[in-house]
This record gives sequence, C-alpha cells and structure tokens, in this order.
Amino acid sequence: MLYWLKQSDPDTDDLNQIGLTLRYERGEYFVEAIAAKDGRATVRGVSPGDELIRVGNLETQDATWGAIYDAMHGKPGQSRDLLLERAGQRFTVAAEVTPF
Repeated sequence: MLYWLKQSDPDTDDLNQIGLTLRYERGEYFVEAIAAKDGRATVRGVSPGDELIRVGNLETQDATWGAIYDAMHGKPGQSRDLLLERAGQRFTVAAEVTPF
C-alpha cells in the first residue's frame, strides 16, 4: 500500500513560458525554433540561428538549461527582455510568456 502526502499546491503555470526551443553549442545557446500557437509564432522578431545572450538579468553563456528555462517561465502575459545576436548585431526583443 502506498500513501501520498501533498507537498505543495500544483504549479498551474508549469508549462507557461517564452516559446523558444534552444540548441546548446560550446557554452552558448541558439534559437532552434519558435513555437507557434493558433498558427502564429509566439515570439516575434526572433529567428532560428539567433544567439540568445541574456534572458532578463540572466547571462546565458555557460548557464544551465534549468536556469534558462526558469528565466523564461512565468505567468501568461508577463514579458521577458531577451538580448540576442544575429550576424554580429545585438538586439533586444520583449517576449511574452505564452500559456501552452
């Protein structure tokens, strides 16, 4: 017989995050794909191949997957500033947390 004890309330925002799939390459993270919802990209202004430099205050170089996905996690409608680099040019995108 097993007994389960409730440790905490479930995280109802568990799957809500910025809709990017990342690729790790030698200490750096690159956008592999952008999630779509209702036929539209969930993050605008970002392209596959862009290097993700920072999420909010988190520098991504040598950061763990967990730290990066925690930084991209949140409640729907919240926004995270992403610093990216494409073709040697850095730019910032305000990415909204999407409910999945």
